[in-house]
Parts: sequence; structure tokens; C-alpha cells
Amino acid sequence: MSETYSIVVVAARMGGISALGSLLQHLPANYNGAILIALRFEGQSPNTVLEILQSYSSVPLGYARDGVHLKPRMVFLAPLSQHLLIKAPNVLSLEPGGSGNNLVPSADHLFASAAAVYGLRVVGVLLSGRSHDGT
Repeated sequence: MSETYSIVVVAARMGGISALGSLLQHLPANYNGAILIALRFEGQSPNTVLEILQSYSSVPLGYARDGVHLKPRMVFLAPLSQHLLIKAPNVLSLEPGGSGNNLVPSADHLFASAAAVYGLRVVGVLLSGRSHDGT
């Protein structure tokens, strides 16, 4: 991954789709970063969530897959019931959420892995939620 663009990790829970829509709608036209999102979206189908968020964004969105390489100007969402992590520079990883864990995907997992790999080159954004996940 080039040093010329940034990594932004975002977590959202309650009211998250609206908050993410607003964030994506206001991305600068010349934004050249990668955005990784841990969004809990109970009650919505994954395809519907993707369609809603894409309608706000000029940047392509997609669900992360294990082993996929980060790209500039791309937004990756954690798939339902999986934790999204960065396991090495530019490489995404997915882990299944444990049974009974209501914080899947976890902001803590995403934020900690991003900080471990990118250090000061990552920005964390907590948009909405409850409990302590992401704090």
C-alpha cells in the first residue's frame, strides 16, 4: 500500500447506516484512502445495506473477503457475523464471531488490528453505538 493514502477504520451500531451514509456522502472527490467498516446491521439484508450505503458514496463499496488486498478509493464492510481485521500491511482477514457475542463485527478487533499494523497512519472513527466496543 502506498504511503500517500490513509487507512480509516469506522465502527457503527445503533443508527449506523444513517451515520455512515452521511460520512460517505461527504467524502472529498479526491479522497484516495481505504475505509474499513465494522457495522452491525441487524434486521437488514447484507445486499440492502450495501445498496443503501453505495447510494451515498462515489467510492466503490464491497464486503471484505479473507486475504483481499486493500486498495485506494475502496470501502470494505465486515460481513455479517464476522470480525474484520488487518493481518498484515494491505491484507484483510476475517474471523468468525463467537456464539453469543452480540458485538460482531467488533470495533475493538478492527481498531486494534489496524493500530498494530499501521500505527500512527490509521484513523479510527466511532460513529454510533452502545456498550464499550470501540472505546
